[in-house]
Amino acid sequence: MAKRRFPTQQIAFAQRQASADAGSEDGANGGGTHEMRRETHGGLPPFAIEQLKQLEDDYSKLKQIVAGFDID
Repeated sequence: MAKRRFPTQQIAFAQRQASADAGSEDGANGGGTHEMRRETHGGLPPFAIEQLKQLEDDYSKLKQIVAGFDID
């Protein structure tokens, strides 16, 4: 599995910060982190992103276990 560019906590923090700044006049979003999160996670809330990350990690571990079985 490819290493993520940003940790889940950083993405969740950026989302909270962007939603708090949503009423600002300049529309600044902290360097595009909000758009990056929207593109990669489809607008999921932070808790759902963390759950998705955990499921992806578990799935990766299961795939490695199954790959280790010798099927004849």
